[in-house]
Amino acid sequence: MTKTTSLLAAMALATGLAAGPAATPAAAADSGNFTDTVEYSWSEIKQFSAEKSETAKRRSQELVNEMDAAIERLEARSERLADDAQAKASESWQETLEKLRDMRRVAAKQADAMGDASAGAWDETKEGFHNAANAFADAYEDAKDELSTVEETSSDDGS
Repeated sequence: MTKTTSLLAAMALATGLAAGPAATPAAAADSGNFTDTVEYSWSEIKQFSAEKSETAKRRSQELVNEMDAAIERLEARSERLADDAQAKASESWQETLEKLRDMRRVAAKQADAMGDASAGAWDETKEGFHNAANAFADAYEDAKDELSTVEETSSDDGS
């Protein structure tokens, strides 16, 4: 366990977050609900002052990396269904993935802005990142549900 992971685990235990389903960023990501991941990260980021902007920026960039991994998981699931006529790379699915990538880019820009934000703009910059991350999480959950529906339909058809 790395020093950072140990520190995060200790913070989670101290704040009571360990009792919930997403006590660490990894657990939040593994929970299958990206909203948990965003909320866990936000619970850390919102506490940072402008003086800790580099730390907040680093944590927000970690969340952006988790967004990349989430998109990759969706792509992998859709590729496994590629033989199914309903799951072939349809225009709407490609648009969904592109929308997620666009939202991820917005979140990444907001994360970068954290490193440069003045003390006066700090809270607004943090909120901007939080809003971008929440928008991504909502769109990701919708895309995941859409893909689950295709998987259920495929298994009902005996595919």
